Amino acid sequence: METVPERRAATGRRSEDRTVQALWGVLHDLGHEITTLAYLVESELKDVAGVELIGEQVSRLRTLVSHALAAETHEEIVPLRPLLAQLVKLADRVSEPSVVLVDGAAAAVRADGTVLWRILANVLGNAVRAAGPDGHVRVELTANSPVTVSITDDGPGFGRIPPGTASLGLVTVAHLAEASGAQALVGPGEPEGTCVRIVFPRHLSEGEHE
Repeated sequence: METVPERRAATGRRSEDRTVQALWGVLHDLGHEITTLAYLVESELKDVAGVELIGEQVSRLRTLVSHALAAETHEEIVPLRPLLAQLVKLADRVSEPSVVLVDGAAAAVRADGTVLWRILANVLGNAVRAAGPDGHVRVELTANSPVTVSITDDGPGFGRIPPGTASLGLVTVAHLAEASGAQALVGPGEPEGTCVRIVFPRHLSEGEHE
């Protein structure tokens, strides 16, 4: 039979494990954002059209660090299409695959904006890596209940790419989505590749239009 001190020690270990896991998630995302920033800076040595993107990326890094230090969430109404458009523009700028946002209706959800950015940036980053230099990534927003963001690549398919940071990214996505009340679903793409869907239940949806 487990004693009270043993139960307390086990509880402490679980809490410590969750803290370490959260820290690794933040460090992973910081690494991803810094790499993106490095690509932007390199591209701007030849082309000044993306200076605004560099400023946005630096601001996002500052927000990510502040959010991690505060260790609390700030729920707000987040319009999804402008957020997705910014992510797609950034990904298409710094990566080789074609990355497009499919035209469609607008929608908004109630969530922490920084957490939502981390979720979508991780999924999109994984899709870009899986698609490869000549691949394609499609981002789609479904405004009907439940509001869903689908990110599909035409790579070899989940589990068929070399091991790397993708698994850590998906673990981070799963934890962040669960904490936000959303679902992260991974399935096959059509006709090939992988499709990751972030599904927001009805109580998080703010309607079909922003």
